[in-house]
Amino acid sequence: MANSEFSVESTIAIMMKDLDMIRDLATAVGAKTPVVDVTADLHRRMIEDGLGDKDMSELVTPYRIRR
Repeated sequence: MANSEFSVESTIAIMMKDLDMIRDLATAVGAKTPVVDVTADLHRRMIEDGLGDKDMSELVTPYRIRR
């Protein structure tokens, strides 16, 4: 992760699909999922930024200090 050398094992878009399924199930049973909600929002923003086909390791990308 430190070198930004990411081989694609599982994509951000696939994780977003899984997070959406978790949120749907939680809504159906009335459970609160604050951590899932924050994680899903971050993944959705990454997809909007064109990173959907990148590996989930790219999660560090939004947190990098741009110089």
